[in-house]
Amino acid sequence: MLLLAVLLYRVLPMLAGAFMGIGWVVFFTLMTFDYRLMPEGRDQWVRAEIITPVSVSGDWQSIDIQLVKPKLISLPAPKIRLDWRTNIQVAPGEVWEFRLVRRSISGPLNQGGFNSQRYLLSRHIGLKARVLEARLVSSSPSIRTRIITTINQSLTGQTASPVLLALLTGEQRQISAANWQQLRATGTGHLLSISGLHLSVVALWLYVLVKWALIRLWPRQDRLHLMLASVVALLGCLLYALLAGMSIPTQRA
Repeated sequence: MLLLAVLLYRVLPMLAGAFMGIGWVVFFTLMTFDYRLMPEGRDQWVRAEIITPVSVSGDWQSIDIQLVKPKLISLPAPKIRLDWRTNIQVAPGEVWEFRLVRRSISGPLNQGGFNSQRYLLSRHIGLKARVLEARLVSSSPSIRTRIITTINQSLTGQTASPVLLALLTGEQRQISAANWQQLRATGTGHLLSISGLHLSVVALWLYVLVKWALIRLWPRQDRLHLMLASVVALLGCLLYALLAGMSIPTQRA
């Protein structure tokens, strides 16, 4: 497909673009769902980075991890949803070695019911696994984790701190079931999914403040203020999206 895209670039550029897009989707899918490091039928040691803890039920935790493979360039890495019987509190950015038993992501498919397989695939997770053993390799948290921890500490003691933390960083794990029920009942749960509304607010504030400051401190007659304010707003949105975890709605916005 990529060869056809190159050959048809000058003659049929639209078709060449279509072939290029299909080729990228195929390549991305192969890299994202490459689980050859974990053969079926036996347990296997793998090294992985913690993406995010998903849920806790008693002494069982559900965690999303990303396999760490030696590579020269950064490629999409396979993700796995883990079931781990432990009381250890893990943090995003930590690197662990796990001895895993793989499981499929198949589940009950009932009309009108929750499609867990489609949900996991939409999050680029193509495999589940159960943890038999684990050992910590590196505990240095990511920059995003450190920022979230700092913001969370500054909000400690406030009644609405879980909601504020979710609005600021996209971190929703501290919201209680009662709060989620209130959000669903009032139709405001979508406000906690960082997307176009939040990015628009960030862009507007940054654009207005930067342009106002430039006009006051460095008056000019050309369009430089407009350009600088737009660039700052764009960079601010990008940083906010990275802090919020770059979910699919955030990427689309």
